[in-house]
Amino acid sequence: MTSEQMRVSYTPDGDTIRCWRTVGQAAAEVRVRLAYIDAPEIGNPQTTAYAVSARAYLRRLLALGEVVDVRIVGQDLYGRILAEVIRIRDGGNCGLRLIHGGYAALWQCPRSRGEYYAAQEIAQRKRLGIWRTPGPWQTPWLYRGRAATMSHDPLDYPASRYLLYALIGLIGGLVARLQYWAGGEIPHCWRCALFRLGVDLLTSGFCGVLTLWLSAEFGLSGVMTAFLAGISGHMGSRALFLVERILQRRLQRLGEK
Repeated sequence: MTSEQMRVSYTPDGDTIRCWRTVGQAAAEVRVRLAYIDAPEIGNPQTTAYAVSARAYLRRLLALGEVVDVRIVGQDLYGRILAEVIRIRDGGNCGLRLIHGGYAALWQCPRSRGEYYAAQEIAQRKRLGIWRTPGPWQTPWLYRGRAATMSHDPLDYPASRYLLYALIGLIGGLVARLQYWAGGEIPHCWRCALFRLGVDLLTSGFCGVLTLWLSAEFGLSGVMTAFLAGISGHMGSRALFLVERILQRRLQRLGEK
């Protein structure tokens, strides 16, 4: 087992963190999967509440920018470092605390690591977290096997996914702009009309991408995320139109003076 000190940069779910190898290493961001544990999957509608709870607890354990001791035990199929993550400030084992609190279940843990099994037995006996009632949240690896483990870290999303949600937001913004033009709000100058349309589409596309990021935080389904991306693009366009109206009125008042 090798050990490195890394700085926490992001926590996408209840058993994964992103870290910077900036302490005694060349700067590089890596993904670290907590060894021996498995937290409920955010992408599974049945387990989202437990998954969000596990992520929130891990974020409380590890502050952004905190330096931790990463004790590497291997690498998983998705290129992530498998490691025990230890808080330097108090020596706390984050994976073990997740197990002890009922936020995660043991997964591929060797019998020699008796402290993990003891922690899970305590959580089960006290019916904490995922052990409160039987359900798929107690066996997250089964869902992951069926779902082929799609990452819920926005930084791992392919460019095509960003483009898709930008397009959805753009369509929402275009609908709003066409509604305004249909109501007689068409600029007399065609250059002004094209400029406003361009700014409008950029804003609504950005709103669609922002919605994709927020969906990862709240564990929303793909259908709900697409719906909200269109709505956010539409509302972004409407907000721009209101700003235009306010600026026009102020310019008119200045002209009258």
